[in-house]
Order: sequence, then C-alpha cells, then structure tokens
Amino acid sequence: ARGETPVSLPVDPGGAELAAPASSFKEAGAGEEGPDPHDRITHDDGRFIRADITVVPPRVSPGDTARVHLALRPNVETKAHWNNEARGLVVWVDPADGLTVDRRHQTVVNPPQEVSREARTVELEVRVSAEAVGAAKLSAYALYYVCEDVGGTCLYRRQDISVEIPLR
Repeated sequence: ARGETPVSLPVDPGGAELAAPASSFKEAGAGEEGPDPHDRITHDDGRFIRADITVVPPRVSPGDTARVHLALRPNVETKAHWNNEARGLVVWVDPADGLTVDRRHQTVVNPPQEVSREARTVELEVRVSAEAVGAAKLSAYALYYVCEDVGGTCLYRRQDISVEIPLR
C-alpha cells in the first residue's frame, strides 16, 4: 500500500513468530544426558550434511524469547543423502547458563522412501535470562544416518551446532 518492496524472509514465519512466546519452559532434569553424552560418535564437519541456522528475531533483549530454526541439508557436492531405513534425525540441545529452551530433545521422522535429499528442520524456542549481556550462546548436536553417493557407504554421524543469539 505504501509502494515499498517487501523484504524477503529467510524462513517462513511459524511457531513463536505467529503466537505469543511460551509462558513457561519445562526445566531439564538434573543429570539429564543426551544420546551421545561422551562425544563418541564420529563427527561430520559438513562434508555430508550442512546445517543452516536462522534466529528470529535476529537480536533480542535480555529476558526475551527467540526462535531458532535449524535446517539440515544433504551436501549436493558429495551426493550425500539421508538413509531412511535407520532411525530418524535426533537433535539434542545443551543450553548455556542463562538460557532455557522449550525442548532439549527433538526427533524428525523419516519419510517412507529408502533414501531422500530433503531439508530436515527443527525449531526451538529459547529464552534469554534478564541478566544476559553481549551474546547468548547455545550448543546443540545432531545425530543422523547419511549415505555417500549412490550405492555408497551409509554412516552414523554427529554434527555439533553452535548458535549465537546477539543481544540488544
């Protein structure tokens, strides 16, 4: 109506962008461990799966909530693809002090075909403490079954994911 060109969004609005932030988050249990607590699974440095991270809004005030969109995509250069005959993608979040998340453990169910190359997405809501300064940092990791090229070896891999949430 004002004759301006709309700004394109990196991800479609959803979850926290369309609804009010959660009024309370379930606190993680004391001593709760993720699926690979001792970091024993071989790491993927992005050779097979690329992780794209978007934080909405891009800057938050201390005490506010942000939505983190994590998209995991097979690397087309290495012809990697998901192995859907094994378990689905698992994401485990380790929030730093001063951060709380709506869910620490999330899974993405595999599609029915044996292999695929779609992006797999996970969203989480993060609340930053009112005392936070500088930037809030969130650590997570993804566990997944991925295959090399057509007819290649299928592997179980871990990818560490670091999310930085700039503060106002």
